[in-house]
Amino acid sequence: MNYIPVKNPAAAKELSERLYKLSRPDPDPEDVTTSLIGWVVHPDTGAVMAALPDGLDLPIAISSDPKTLSALLTPFVTAGSITTADVTSIETKLTISKGSRVPLLDILPAFWVEGQQTYEQLKADGWFADAVFQSVESPSIALLPK
Repeated sequence: MNYIPVKNPAAAKELSERLYKLSRPDPDPEDVTTSLIGWVVHPDTGAVMAALPDGLDLPIAISSDPKTLSALLTPFVTAGSITTADVTSIETKLTISKGSRVPLLDILPAFWVEGQQTYEQLKADGWFADAVFQSVESPSIALLPK
């Protein structure tokens, strides 16, 4: 699992929903899933990272709109992080990929791909508390009634 920085949980949710919409632009009304990826919030700083599954090839629906990510990327164009040519390139990749799968990292701007971090890096930076698991063979299990 790799992680990319996002502004806040709302931005992570929007990214996740837009990525999902590329695969399912017209979901069944009975579907409960509306997003593709999760995110984590740093317990001390409140910084947010979107979680990208390793090797995810995203199916792009034939009826998907290649501009689905464009509105999300507009603030980055304004800030100078990417150019309109970068956005057009992503839209072109999405258009060409309709009806097939595309590696998720191929449709994200370079600054996100270059800024991604691993679970180990985030753990070292205090993003995840150490989980304590009790073994099934633990003596406390013997205290349970039979």
